Amino acid sequence: MRVVWAVAAVVAAAALVALRRRVFVVRVRGLSMSPTYGDGERIVMVRSARVRRGDVVAFRPPAAAGNGGPAVKRVAGLAGDTPAGEPVPPGQVFLTGDAGRSLDSTVYGPVPLDHVIGRAVRPRPAWTPPAPLGPAEGDARPAPPSDRAQDRPGELPDPA
Repeated sequence: MRVVWAVAAVVAAAALVALRRRVFVVRVRGLSMSPTYGDGERIVMVRSARVRRGDVVAFRPPAAAGNGGPAVKRVAGLAGDTPAGEPVPPGQVFLTGDAGRSLDSTVYGPVPLDHVIGRAVRPRPAWTPPAPLGPAEGDARPAPPSDRAQDRPGELPDPA
């Protein structure tokens, strides 16, 4: 019976080590991913070389970005796409923040795929502003009454 427990413990430890190498947590720094992700928020990532448009990824930013740790951005373009008017070269991705202004590929260009460390396990979709509210369909309420003479039927305003 002790042998079974020892084997189970070794298998569990090996699985934990393998999982630890594949899954990691990264912290969002700054507001470039807001309002989707806030400053200081943690995201669970999985190490993967495969990325798709819309994925949220952690990557080693180029030296031009000026920060030391991994950054978090969204994949806006893959090789051959033209997200900023020029095609993304093979082996690179175009990364952008969800905020309107961000230090991302629009500033320092496409990022080599080998700089991508991992992608979010459950990425949130990019935030989009809600549609403006208007009258509900079938809403037949009349407009509020007006006190202006030109708005009353049959009356003309004074020419003064």
